Amino acid sequence: MVDLMGRAGLLSDAYKLIISMPMKPNSGVWGALMGACKKHNNIELGKEAFDNMLALEPLDSRNYLSLSNMYSSAGEVREDMINKHSEKLAIAFGLMVSANLRMPLVITKNLRICGDCHEFAKVVSRLEGREIIIRDKKRFHHFSNGSCSCRDYW
Repeated sequence: MVDLMGRAGLLSDAYKLIISMPMKPNSGVWGALMGACKKHNNIELGKEAFDNMLALEPLDSRNYLSLSNMYSSAGEVREDMINKHSEKLAIAFGLMVSANLRMPLVITKNLRICGDCHEFAKVVSRLEGREIIIRDKKRFHHFSNGSCSCRDYW
């Protein structure tokens, strides 16, 4: 019902239905509302749906992806952040998805890595104790324990 109301643009009615349900709504119900918020560009209500999804399933990376998609469709993510700092997003999603694995994260891109992302990867490799391998246009960067194999010459 929440999905149908949301598709019809009745977001406040869908929200009221969720709040008045006799049982505690699950993340699927909140996800349906968030999907409708994405479609109808209602960021405020979408953030509330995200917060509820996060409270129910904090380790589910799909929640973060849904939030990112909602912001993207609403035009609140600047294109240059995606184009210039995609390594940060890849590292964040990679860590979320492989939290229990101790294998290296491998990221491939067709542009040069920027200095900001290079420093970010060094810090994350030290804090998380994970090896991060980033292949950019020029070379492989192997980040481990806060340092890079390129010795900061990229």
